[in-house]
Amino acid sequence: MGDVVKGILEVLLQKGEVRLVELTTLLKVSEESLRDAINTLENLGLVNVERSNDLLVRFTDDARKLLSR
Repeated sequence: MGDVVKGILEVLLQKGEVRLVELTTLLKVSEESLRDAINTLENLGLVNVERSNDLLVRFTDDARKLLSR
């Protein structure tokens, strides 16, 4: 799962936000593996998943502040 988490973070650093379907394609992983990794990142407070907007994944405000230092 570490490679998937790393991949998600790298994509978000480049794009800022990305849809779950696009992440599955970019990282070439199963949807289940991707969901597990995203749940981990959500529990750590690093990403938000906007479920009303076609499962849009983006960094939380706190994560953006940490990354901008």
